[in-house]
Amino acid sequence: MERKIEKRQLANILALFLIVQFGGLLFALYTIPPNEISALVAQTTQSAQPATSAIFILYVVFAIAIAAIVLIFLFRTYKGSLMFRLLEAYAIGLPTFFIGLYLTGDIFPNATIVQAVAAGIIIAAALVLAKNKWPKLRNFATVVASMGIGVVIGFNGFAIAYLLLMIIAVYDYIAVFVTKHMQVMARAMAERNLAFLIGSSDVEMTPGSMLSDDDRREINQALKKNKPKDPTIRRMIDEGAYPSVSQVALGGGDLALPLMLVVGTYISFSSIFIPVMIVLGSCIGLIATMSLLDKYKVPLPAIPPLFAFMNLALAVALFVTGKATIGVSLIFVAISLITLEIILLTLRRNKQKDLQNPKGPTRS
Repeated sequence: MERKIEKRQLANILALFLIVQFGGLLFALYTIPPNEISALVAQTTQSAQPATSAIFILYVVFAIAIAAIVLIFLFRTYKGSLMFRLLEAYAIGLPTFFIGLYLTGDIFPNATIVQAVAAGIIIAAALVLAKNKWPKLRNFATVVASMGIGVVIGFNGFAIAYLLLMIIAVYDYIAVFVTKHMQVMARAMAERNLAFLIGSSDVEMTPGSMLSDDDRREINQALKKNKPKDPTIRRMIDEGAYPSVSQVALGGGDLALPLMLVVGTYISFSSIFIPVMIVLGSCIGLIATMSLLDKYKVPLPAIPPLFAFMNLALAVALFVTGKATIGVSLIFVAISLITLEIILLTLRRNKQKDLQNPKGPTRS
């Protein structure tokens, strides 16, 4: 028996999400203080042409698509573990390397580029090795890697971050609701404990009187195959209680992409208020995502709801700070409302299909 949404797990996921958002923002503030942003923006404006920005966006989108294809192929055909460990090492190591590189340059301003690169490699290798030795470090490794990805891409500014987030929101919707390959990837990653997502799970003992006959039958069959070793749990089972798994997971991209926009707004608008408002909007979006997941009991893409509420926060923040006119703010509000309406319509349509399906729900 599996209960997907519990307040305790939601609190854990929210805490990790906020650690990534505020940790990444603090990292950006430390490495590029507000008084240095104007020089960075001027340098970036001179060197980055629209064509260059478009190429960068296409490169990131193409890399995500290729990575998804490779992972799906491996999950369906490869039975070993070496390839997954190598991919995990790359996913953890590369962003961690950049964090180490930036930190070394700021903490030790006299360090040479060779020394900074060496420090970055050592820090990245240490995290990869630690995750392999202690698998329970999965959440920590995912948090660090997500911070690295969000900060590095966010340094390119608001425009690139916003366009990337919008494109990936569309991709996430298609991957979950249309092709459904994201569901396959999420289950496979969780089963292999790969540091591509964060998760929170717990076991609760539920009185047998609260379960249906089918639920008790299913749990009893599972207990015959895998009896709990904990003596307390075994005693409670003998007294008529049943173990229930409560769990929730969130992909690393769902952590990194909101941070990307947070850092991008900080770089482009030289403001702390706007990024903090976006963190607040993304946090509300995550809560809304979990609520929808609890209500409809189907896999749900996290990026579109996050994107919707981040647009609302962005509209308010830009208007309050005078960075945008009321017309521009209303455009962000319209994007938010359209995104939310598409999600809700899709969920209602899918629920109606499940009700009309005599064999039961089409999704698990």
